[in-house]
Amino acid sequence: MDTAEVPEQARSYAEAARRAVDAGFDGVELHGANGYLIAHFLSSTANLRTDAYGGSITNRIRYAVQTVFMTVEAVGGHRTGLRLSPGAGIWGAEDTEHVASRGLEQCLEGRRVLVRPRLTAVAHYWPSPRTVEIWRGGVRQSRAY
Repeated sequence: MDTAEVPEQARSYAEAARRAVDAGFDGVELHGANGYLIAHFLSSTANLRTDAYGGSITNRIRYAVQTVFMTVEAVGGHRTGLRLSPGAGIWGAEDTEHVASRGLEQCLEGRRVLVRPRLTAVAHYWPSPRTVEIWRGGVRQSRAY
């Protein structure tokens, strides 16, 4: 994806959210986990971009921030959620040390956006002590269902 195309992809989330709410949904949860597009941008292993969307943590969270901000503008923060899966490493999209995911959560503070990390170990669906320590205060855990 070219750099110029990235904001248009972020806008597509907002447009889909607006259509969902117009159709009667209470809200939307943007899927930033399990190897989906947002997870790839956050990943220190999958995101090999050298433009404004790759490299530093600030650049790696840029797509997720744009996506969330556009969605909040379209439907409101009270109707917007973001699902993350720090440490899952699915399809090679791993956020080593959860730095980008944590930076994203801090960036979204005060926006009334529910950030819901699904803390998983690959087979046990239980967060490691290190993950719990990193996400102290912001953990909303969901287990296998």
